[in-house]
Amino acid sequence: MDEAIYEERLKLGIVLKTVYLFTYIVIIASALWALLRNRTVSGWILVIVLMLTAILLFAILPRKYQIFSDRIRIICGLLRVNVPFNDIKALEIRPAHNIYGSFKALRFGTGTGEKCIMLKRKHKMSILIQPMSTERFMEVLNKAMKNKKEE
Repeated sequence: MDEAIYEERLKLGIVLKTVYLFTYIVIIASALWALLRNRTVSGWILVIVLMLTAILLFAILPRKYQIFSDRIRIICGLLRVNVPFNDIKALEIRPAHNIYGSFKALRFGTGTGEKCIMLKRKHKMSILIQPMSTERFMEVLNKAMKNKKEE
């Protein structure tokens, strides 16, 4: 099996943490309110919604980025996205706020406040990632892509 040249584990940014915390608090408060008002069915439905929300957020939240000799892999809880180097048309460094406001790409960032990297693809939708160390990630990625072209 191919081994990663570079791997970066991600942490959540303050904005994303706030959104998740607010979501959980609203659902828990609603469930408790329903249960205390003897709305048992509604309360249990909200408990199920809470569990499904937690599972969904776990499944789609980016956990790490890996650079291999021929591709980039984005690992979320249950999702693995591979982007081959030969599918990348261009790389661009973008400001941190692009992770929230760009509708031109699939976003796999965690709101850490770091700059984003736009992977412009030849045939599919672009991908926006947000490594913890943008400069180091770009350095390793450019080197790996150059080595792949020379092969």
